[in-house]
Amino acid sequence: MKNLKKIVFISVAVLALVYAMAGCNNPLDLSAGSLSVSFTDEVSSRTLLPGISMTPESYTITGDGPGGAHFEVDTTEQNITIEYLAFGEWTVTVTAYNGDPTAIGSGT
Repeated sequence: MKNLKKIVFISVAVLALVYAMAGCNNPLDLSAGSLSVSFTDEVSSRTLLPGISMTPESYTITGDGPGGAHFEVDTTEQNITIEYLAFGEWTVTVTAYNGDPTAIGSGT
């Protein structure tokens, strides 16, 4: 049991050191949360504009949170996690762009 406690302590210490050296926030900071966003390939939209692709190629995700906190992320990934967000109420907006890039959809 004594060795197990020592191994756990060393593991946590190494993990904290790695995050600190990488310039990341403290992984044990309980004052921060994260937001995971996933996009699907399902497209069920129509356009009145001739010849415009309605297939999303990229996304911009923005958020406004407590105390004036803000983030903005541009991505082509279908799954993304935004970390180290202050706890509280956030307004998150996602805008989808086709390959041109033309904004083809947005939601809050």
